[in-house]
Amino acid sequence: MKAAWLGGSGLLFENGRVKIFADPSFSECVGGKKRIIPKDEKYKEYVPSLIIITHAHPESLDTDTLDVLLGNAEGAVTILASESAYSVLRERYPMHNAVLLSPHSVWNENGVTFYSVKAEHSDRSAIGVILDDGEKTYYVTGDTLYNFDV
Repeated sequence: MKAAWLGGSGLLFENGRVKIFADPSFSECVGGKKRIIPKDEKYKEYVPSLIIITHAHPESLDTDTLDVLLGNAEGAVTILASESAYSVLRERYPMHNAVLLSPHSVWNENGVTFYSVKAEHSDRSAIGVILDDGEKTYYVTGDTLYNFDV
């Protein structure tokens, strides 16, 4: 699996079968105005297999970016989310599969195992996520702090 930095705490993981976005945020301020990638054919490559949201702060739970990513999807997308992000995602994206993760939760999808771990952050329900596709393992911290409980 390859990893790419998207800016901020956003990451993209790809292995030929899946595209996993973690805390994606394509929004930026340009000349005092917020800019987001548009939803059109040019950005069809941004179709997620799964999305991870580590906590509910705007840089991690960027609904403008999620509107684009989920709008490009042809079916329901799984969104693994911390407790604070979960209710927002369920309400805003009811056609997608929001899954609540707390520390010690495990989720398997598309040959990838996701292990949720404790994270230190001002959002007390923030999580870190360990991804394992059987070949490589990554630890997604978002913008949280490392915790020895991991």
